[in-house]
Amino acid sequence: MAMALFAANLDEQVTADELRALFAEHGEILSLEISVLQRTGEPVALVEMASEKQATRAMHALNGVVLLGMQHTVSDLVPAPDKDMTPRP
Repeated sequence: MAMALFAANLDEQVTADELRALFAEHGEILSLEISVLQRTGEPVALVEMASEKQATRAMHALNGVVLLGMQHTVSDLVPAPDKDMTPRP
């Protein structure tokens, strides 16, 4: 069963391709979307992995990894999408 992950504390310049390459090392990515929190302007990513096992492996491997100078966090606690998240162009 697919499982979604939430990645935060991302650099403003990070691209979907860079994140896709990082997460793909740990399994199949079904979807990946970078959004911006309207209140803070912080970029965050929602990543859907093909299985819970792959998502758990990615979460443990990537949580705390430094990418473009930012130590990002990865969790399985996906916040409910609301008006605070705007897809980044």
